[in-house]
Amino acid sequence: MRQKRAMLLGFSFVELLITLGLILGMALLTYPFYVNYVRHMYFAEIIEASVPFKTAVADCYNSTKTFKGCDAGKKPIPQNIMKAQGHVASLVVKDGVITIRPVADKGVLCGDDLVFTPSYLNKAIVWIASGEAVKKSYAP
Repeated sequence: MRQKRAMLLGFSFVELLITLGLILGMALLTYPFYVNYVRHMYFAEIIEASVPFKTAVADCYNSTKTFKGCDAGKKPIPQNIMKAQGHVASLVVKDGVITIRPVADKGVLCGDDLVFTPSYLNKAIVWIASGEAVKKSYAP
């Protein structure tokens, strides 16, 4: 009687292995999605850092009607970022083109640059993203 009651309590070893196998399988399936999500959030912060520079380049274009000469340090565009700030290792603006180099972290490499090129279409400035970050689908 006692032996039968002990068998009814708890999990058997096989049930425990099946449960652990299911948990491990789900973890292995979701890990790549998690890594991709982390990299996207990393680049979301980098893109956010470019917003003041995009606005300043747009102001420069509106006053000069050309992107040529819209460089960092010239009014109204802020200075280039040459020392790491947050996730941005460097940010350079030359003729309206914004090149951002990320700090290597969370699987993102220092060479995974993000480049925003301005274009004037239909009375609006459109930013075209390119670079290694776009090729690797870290950024839009």
